Amino acid sequence: MTENRDELSRLNDVSAAYAEDSGELIMRIASARSADLIRDRGLVGGAGIQLGLGDSYIARELAPCFDVFHVVEGSANLIEQHRDPEAGYEVLNSLFETFEPEIKYDVLLGNHVLEHVDEPVKILAAVRRWLKPGGRAVFTVPNADSLHRRIGVKMGMLEHCQELNSQDHFVGHRRVYRLEELVADVSAGGFKIKESFGYGVKLVSMKQMADWSDELLQAIYKVSLDLPPKLCSNIGVVCEVE
Repeated sequence: MTENRDELSRLNDVSAAYAEDSGELIMRIASARSADLIRDRGLVGGAGIQLGLGDSYIARELAPCFDVFHVVEGSANLIEQHRDPEAGYEVLNSLFETFEPEIKYDVLLGNHVLEHVDEPVKILAAVRRWLKPGGRAVFTVPNADSLHRRIGVKMGMLEHCQELNSQDHFVGHRRVYRLEELVADVSAGGFKIKESFGYGVKLVSMKQMADWSDELLQAIYKVSLDLPPKLCSNIGVVCEVE
């Protein structure tokens, strides 16, 4: 129980990131592109559940694409920050580890979550049981081998590509994944991986991209889908359960 209280306190602390100027950048550069990716891959329909509310962008954008859409979020502060009775989705205040769903879901969205949790394989094994047989899931994370992290190493800003920088600490990251590590964790959690991919390209920090237009960010996203995943700013996997 003490561990759960500590984790809830930590979640409330890091939720402040979404109220800062960086929250707007996270939404435009990460959340909007993740929503595009989910739609492009047809990961919608039926009953859906999302891991974590974040800046609420993905839930707001994609809830209309599902018959039922739930979000599991541990931070009461974040839920209050984004409270919207007309949003079209229901937020359930719980840690992933202790959540017991009342229904089984067709689709699970795990966008930029696994880098935050203490025991990702344990979480993956738990959330797998929330899905119906044949249910689908997508998990995305920042890419340790991305171009901008490699550039950061060359410039001496990072000692190595998996070092956590100040922004990682600010938003509560516990690790930065390589693609093979993401595949290993998701497989160990009991999911059958159907495809892996990368999306997004960053040569500079998000702060340096603040004045880039939405049209430019969308064009970069489209181009990134044809690039080798290891060059992209984000990596992910689409999975099924048997």
